[in-house]
Amino acid sequence: KKKSAQYLVQYASFAHTDFTTDILPRAMKFFLKRGVSQDVAKRLKVSFFGTWQPTGNPVEMFPLALCDAGSAEPGDLVKCTLGYAITPSGDKRYQPPIGIPTYNPSHKWYFYPRMQPDELIMFTHCDGRDGWPKQTYHTAVKHDIKPNPRTRTSIETRVICGFLDKEVEASKL
Repeated sequence: KKKSAQYLVQYASFAHTDFTTDILPRAMKFFLKRGVSQDVAKRLKVSFFGTWQPTGNPVEMFPLALCDAGSAEPGDLVKCTLGYAITPSGDKRYQPPIGIPTYNPSHKWYFYPRMQPDELIMFTHCDGRDGWPKQTYHTAVKHDIKPNPRTRTSIETRVICGFLDKEVEASKL
């Protein structure tokens, strides 16, 4: 029998960030596989972003909530793995840790009820640049917007971006 890939198909009901800065040293490989020279890839400041968008109908249950990154402290982060690998690493598959926040009364959470399918939120999973928030925690929250809500359907994508250091000339790309 052919083995099929298994993916997470349900929204998370716990606050987390999909990546921690632990993945940043491995990020160069993403760029090398896509034709960026090693010299340039080594100089990139890397960020992983997430996008989230409802599909099919407006959000009527379990809306997305984001923690204001400015209200989170670096010490709030606890790293853990979920037990599945997402990226190859030599002969084994690498399980990058996710980040889970510890309780902090300073956290400010915002949720987005009634988001429309033509709306999208972009947020930081982890950021290797100085002066930018390192991560944004997110989760689905139990909040039925209206009686007899329609099932939430949505899509989340992950985007990796490489930002050039000042020394790197665009012509070297």
